[in-house]
Amino acid sequence: MSNWSQATQFDQSTAIEEIVFFANRLLEGSRPVRLLVGEDGFGRSMLLDLARHTVCAKQAAVLTVSVVPQDGYGWGLDPDFATGLAQGGHQGLKAMAALLDRFFAGVRAQANRHRGDEHAIIRKRLEVLRPLTGGRHLSHRLLSYWQAYGEGDQRQMALALSQLGQPVAGISPIDQLSLMSVLCQLSGVAGVLIILRGEDDASLMQAFDAVSNFAQPGCPSDLFLQRMGFLVVANPAALHRRESQALMDISPHAMRSAIEQGGRLVTQIHRLSINVPRLCVEDYLRA
Repeated sequence: MSNWSQATQFDQSTAIEEIVFFANRLLEGSRPVRLLVGEDGFGRSMLLDLARHTVCAKQAAVLTVSVVPQDGYGWGLDPDFATGLAQGGHQGLKAMAALLDRFFAGVRAQANRHRGDEHAIIRKRLEVLRPLTGGRHLSHRLLSYWQAYGEGDQRQMALALSQLGQPVAGISPIDQLSLMSVLCQLSGVAGVLIILRGEDDASLMQAFDAVSNFAQPGCPSDLFLQRMGFLVVANPAALHRRESQALMDISPHAMRSAIEQGGRLVTQIHRLSINVPRLCVEDYLRA
């Protein structure tokens, strides 16, 4: 078992630089992971907003997930995502509607170029979801939305949108994230930032486990998630030594970047190196 033995505290200007670096790495094709720990009153919310705005400004998606005790969770697309995707007269679209609008706009464009059948093109694009856990369920909901859209049925469209944004019984949070991340990239977005928030030590461990499971070799979604990053957020009080896992005693603004070395994730800040054997995600080393 590895120990989180040290903490590095950044001043606010350095923290801002690190967050922007993290976001840009994601947009360049990396799959970075960063742990952001700090008190709400010490600028953590500002750093989160900076990460969101940097990503959304480049037409990338932000998925925010709150992992709470007793295996509960809530998730949703960041509202700024709608603004980042807005085109023409669609400024008022909500985030999920903006994503679907972009997805179906791509379908219509392909159909016009090749004189193809829009419904057949949609089914072809959604085939990539079917091997994933819950993929058939999501495909069915998307087709229901498309049918209501074609019929001009606003009530059914609103119902389908509501269903798309709800957790599904029997589908874990990370599987739901996998589906939505693939849908985002099928819609042509520049990347996906996933913000995981843990409210206590147990829920934070759930978040870490989710990251680990998400990037296992052979995961069907792995081929499609080339621009995806994780920002794991916690309060210092949520991190303390547990019998099953050593966590860090950390101060506000402390953050870590991660790289994979020999099958193990190593987080590094300058000369600081900490082994984290439970995670299996990829990043580039900061020079």
